[in-house]
Amino acid sequence: APTATGEVVERGTWGHSRKRYAAEEKAGGAGGGAGSTSQGPQHDQDQAPKRKRERKSKSSQDAKLSGLVEGSDDEATYGIWGPPSKEERDMAESQITDLARGVDLTDEQLAERAHIAERNRRKGKTDEEDGGDDAQKFDRLVERKMSHLLPPRLEGEEPKAIEPSTIFHGADELDYRGRSWTTPPAGTDSADPYDVDDHSCYVPKKCTGRLTGHNKGVQRVRFFPRTGHLLLSAGLEGKCKVWSIPERKVMRTYIGHSAAVRDVQFSDDGSTFLSASFDRFVRLWNTETGEVLGTYTNRRVPYVVKFYPHDNNTFVVGCSDNKIVAYDSKSGEITQEYNHHLAPVNTITFVEDHGTKMVTSS
Repeated sequence: APTATGEVVERGTWGHSRKRYAAEEKAGGAGGGAGSTSQGPQHDQDQAPKRKRERKSKSSQDAKLSGLVEGSDDEATYGIWGPPSKEERDMAESQITDLARGVDLTDEQLAERAHIAERNRRKGKTDEEDGGDDAQKFDRLVERKMSHLLPPRLEGEEPKAIEPSTIFHGADELDYRGRSWTTPPAGTDSADPYDVDDHSCYVPKKCTGRLTGHNKGVQRVRFFPRTGHLLLSAGLEGKCKVWSIPERKVMRTYIGHSAAVRDVQFSDDGSTFLSASFDRFVRLWNTETGEVLGTYTNRRVPYVVKFYPHDNNTFVVGCSDNKIVAYDSKSGEITQEYNHHLAPVNTITFVEDHGTKMVTSS
């Protein structure tokens, strides 16, 4: 069909493939006719690059405009929740505080400033960024993985344990025969802790009694060796208590830690016991009198304590720095270190020949 300018345009059915369009064109001849199609697929392929060029030029034009419009304080990039601009940061740095202007602070502000200063002091923060001696820096290095779980260390101060005290809750410390309150009652059988055939153990089926006296939770309990007539408990309020199982009451309270007590352990004869606390101190107590026989620390948190079965003057401590240290209770010095774990030591168990070897877990 001729156009307005007199040019003849061949038209066919829309959507024909190229092969069919060629066949129809060959069959129809060069003269054209009623069966001719419109522009066809070839025209669409010619128009595709043109549309791509138009989109590309439009995107480049938008980029040029955005570069001209946006600035450091423009919200087009981040929205209203974006980071502060350079101008806002400069203004904040040059701003004068109320304290610098001489404005009197309220009581609440003064109390908050005092609280923050005390918190920083307990955490060892000072005005100098590199403050503290080499030992304190090493402590932070070895405990960096567990620092969020450990109590703050009083850095810059000499570590000192609190003054110990004890309270006896019984009627008399000696009976009418002059025996101590820690002596087993008459008729109590004594059993070797390593003799597994002495008696049988069963799963408990009912509660026979309750012992109440701690102000907070109880972390650990230990029975008196061989007889079990006394029970030693470690409280989260920093106190240790010895209970009488036959009388169902507390006999003595031992106060000597400023933080929760993590573990306690009787000696082989029960005359002394150890207490390990989150205040980073281990203390040796006389069970009968409540006297502190020794205080030990290596600036780490003790997780577990155990007496050496063959010598009550030697005990081992599992610490938060992944090590196990052995102490001499008489001299207070560390005699041996075991460094074979990658995390804090949780348990120590002596095995084989009444405790010639130990098994540890971390």
